[in-house]
Amino acid sequence: IVWWGSGTCEINVTDYSCEDIGTDNYYRFEIYDGTNLFNTSDVQGPNITEDDVAVYYIKGNNSFVDRYGTNYTQLIFYVVDLDRNNAPVVGANASFWITRDGSTYVKQPVVQTNESGYAVYNFDPGCDPLYVPGVQYWRAGIEDACYVDVNLTETYQLTVMGTLFNQLEYIYKEGVPYAPPVNLTRGEEDIIADIHVRDDCSVDITDAQVNLTWISEYGNRYNCTLSELGSGIYRCSMNNSKMRARWYNAEINSSKPPYYHDTLEFIQHNVLFLQTRPVLTNLICINCPVGWGEAAYYNVTVTDEDLDYVNVTLFVRKPGSTFYYQMDKVELIP
Repeated sequence: IVWWGSGTCEINVTDYSCEDIGTDNYYRFEIYDGTNLFNTSDVQGPNITEDDVAVYYIKGNNSFVDRYGTNYTQLIFYVVDLDRNNAPVVGANASFWITRDGSTYVKQPVVQTNESGYAVYNFDPGCDPLYVPGVQYWRAGIEDACYVDVNLTETYQLTVMGTLFNQLEYIYKEGVPYAPPVNLTRGEEDIIADIHVRDDCSVDITDAQVNLTWISEYGNRYNCTLSELGSGIYRCSMNNSKMRARWYNAEINSSKPPYYHDTLEFIQHNVLFLQTRPVLTNLICINCPVGWGEAAYYNVTVTDEDLDYVNVTLFVRKPGSTFYYQMDKVELIP
């Protein structure tokens, strides 16, 4: 209201929004005294700009996250609007950048600040792009058309943990690799076996600590010293002459600290069968000498540690002859 015919009109406008940003804004005054209506000329302005914001680190520095499976670590920062008395900024686009190999930053999917002004990103590292196990670095900030872009002043770090996977890939027989199970003859064919160690992204693991134990079906344990061949392959070479016969499991342990979880007591079942040749001892004729018309009884001790079926055949040769002919046959069932 203007009194006595003259005065100054002043209006405070505080309801500008992000859509008003720019230099194409205009304003004018309209005067009405109940009888006459008068409009001023259009005046350019005001120039509406992006609001200034401040960002504050909240959470995520020195955190750990497993790469295998669905796991995540939360990275959080807080945003306030400096032009609105430090009010929390709601719905602003927030960006996070995280290294995948300790130096190469990968921009993460954009998230928006929540109703309390927090930007929360759940980082779940994966294999594409490949996040290498170890210390990685992250930065974050606001990238939004409604606000002046600003980043956290510091670079933070987190640690990605990998998981090892062990696989008995091949057992060699007569120099040829075969996928298990494989039969070997004890005392005649040494054990040569290749262990393949990969991580949860199928990357071959070198310089790992790997050991292999053969466990017989009777519970006997035989450790094998491994040699690294490269490309994630670790070879076991050992003599088996003192090992018990029959089925074996393979227990494989692997570790590569500090950025991989140990894989312990991983067991592949029934991968190796140690067979034995039957041994005949104590061959005697029980009732010899006998007359030509009398039955002769023969006895032999049969030992076959692998407990398979054995056919025992008796061959005899007449005096003065070089030819042996089959006299009898017995099947031994374990």
